[in-house]
Amino acid sequence: MRKQFGGKISKRDIEEYKKISNWDGEKFVNLEPTSMDFSFQALPKFLYKQFCEKEGREPKKPLPIVPFHVGNF
Repeated sequence: MRKQFGGKISKRDIEEYKKISNWDGEKFVNLEPTSMDFSFQALPKFLYKQFCEKEGREPKKPLPIVPFHVGNF
C-alpha cells in the first residue's frame, strides 16, 4: 500500500519528517485546530462557500512551482 494511504514509511522518510516542525515522532500534528464535525444541515452553506464566495480563497502571492523529477519517486 502507498504511504499516502497508510503504508509503511521508510527510514529515509522518517529522517526527512524529523526536519518538519509538526512531526511528533509518530505522525503529523495539525498546525491549527481541525474538526471533522459536519452535519447534513451544514451542507448548503458549505457548498455555497465552496462555489460562490471568492474573497480570501486565493493565496496573497503566487505559490512557488517545484519542477517534477521522476527520479524523486
